[in-house]
Amino acid sequence: MHRQWYAFFYLTTRLGLRAGEVYAVARSRIGDVPPQLIVDRAVQRGNKSRPAMLGPRKNNNVLTLALTEDVADAISWHIRQGYSGAEFLFSKDGTAHLGQRAQLRLVADLEPSAPPQVNVRSTSGKG
Repeated sequence: MHRQWYAFFYLTTRLGLRAGEVYAVARSRIGDVPPQLIVDRAVQRGNKSRPAMLGPRKNNNVLTLALTEDVADAISWHIRQGYSGAEFLFSKDGTAHLGQRAQLRLVADLEPSAPPQVNVRSTSGKG
């Protein structure tokens, strides 16, 4: 379920990037030798009067990250599965789709992964 978002969450957690930075990852910014990712822009959340916009990172600094084998493999898997677009890793049609409701709904739909004896939902601190 929602396999097309596995790499998104993997990159977010493994690389410590903001969600907007991961949405803006373009295939042209992924290097093979050495495996690296250039993070120089981010997607700003849209609202009712304005669509999501691609712009510079929050602090305007360019970040060049060396990719470990597992992260490079996750990106390759994502592309092989056909989840990537020609330009952006997380947009097939080249547009930025970043809406809080859709994102929250997606996260809520994901099944938590934990050993059977642990109830992940009861450890969230909500109740």
